[in-house]
Amino acid sequence: MGIYRYERRLTLAIEGPEGIRQSKLILQENKTRLLEYAEYLKAARKSLPRQDKLIRTLKTYATLLGPIPFKKATKKDVVHVMAKAEDHWKTELSKKHRPGPASDYTRRDFQEIVKMFYGWLFDVEDPRHEGYPKVVSWIHSKAPKSKLKASDLLAPN
Repeated sequence: MGIYRYERRLTLAIEGPEGIRQSKLILQENKTRLLEYAEYLKAARKSLPRQDKLIRTLKTYATLLGPIPFKKATKKDVVHVMAKAEDHWKTELSKKHRPGPASDYTRRDFQEIVKMFYGWLFDVEDPRHEGYPKVVSWIHSKAPKSKLKASDLLAPN
């Protein structure tokens, strides 16, 4: 089972009181797509921690997207959601009494997961060669640069 209880977390993200099925903030059509994607992830044998991360992130995305179906979202809609996500993270982190904005890795993961989801949604076999759908093709996220300096490292004595 493990200390992180990913199976339970994933079940709650889908079936729980605030899960995808019960959410009044997610459009029914989008709920169906998310549940299909969750099934795809399981069939593709993604690990439980990865499934949990992807589904929870996409649940946040769907909530922020609001009444717009995934397939009808425009680039403008996705840009708007990415901006709303920044505000969402500030609010959520302050509720948890954690200082500062979300990490660069959180931002990058959110963008990459949304981009990957749209690749699946529009049935793109190999997005790296075929290209991502136009709605998300503008997203170019790189791994954040390390803020560690040489002077921060221990020197041999």
